[in-house]
Amino acid sequence: MKRLLPGEEIEIRRGTEFIDEKLLAAPSIALSEAEKEVLRTGNLTYEMLDKAISALQNNKKETIAKVIELEGIVDEICNAIDKFLDDSRFVNLSEKELKKLAYLKHSAIDIERVGDHANNLAELAEMKLKKALPFSEDAQKELATMCMKTKMIYEKALIALQGENKEAVKTVQELEDEIDRLQRVFEANHIRRLKYKICDPLVGIIFVDILRNLERVADHSTNIANATLLGF
Repeated sequence: MKRLLPGEEIEIRRGTEFIDEKLLAAPSIALSEAEKEVLRTGNLTYEMLDKAISALQNNKKETIAKVIELEGIVDEICNAIDKFLDDSRFVNLSEKELKKLAYLKHSAIDIERVGDHANNLAELAEMKLKKALPFSEDAQKELATMCMKTKMIYEKALIALQGENKEAVKTVQELEDEIDRLQRVFEANHIRRLKYKICDPLVGIIFVDILRNLERVADHSTNIANATLLGF
């Protein structure tokens, strides 16, 4: 499978890139490579999220297909990571390394869940496209705000994961509160629009599902960021 970037075409390898069973003979090295694999998967799911949001906002069928293709790759890698990190040979790691092992395990699960929600968003974009359902102007603005905040929180969570960054963790925690508040406000606005028949009820269902998937991405982002606090 290939993904297109401006000006060039880059092939994404299926399966793992950094971990291999042979590495487990040296658990510390194996852990370091597993961290790279988890971060790689985080970057792939960020790309899924970005493309799913683009599909929602720009009605691009090819972008939806890319998200679905990436979902299969991410699931494959996450299964391999889960099996790798469960190996008994990690028992001899130092206390600090065992803490890293713990938060990498938790983070890999949350990263896979982000991929699932990105896939859900792509499916909602496909439904919206097939039925030619337009969002109202207010709904578009609210969606743009929610999408921007969600991409930001996930990006900050991955920064926290990469560098055990306390400032990034703090930003994630603040953004989660804001995203939770925005979801409540935007859902209330949606109910008001339905009441005054400003939008189609089916569009409204899609809109609410989008908000809820974005809010769940924020939850998983917070889980990832908070898990890194084990390393401090």
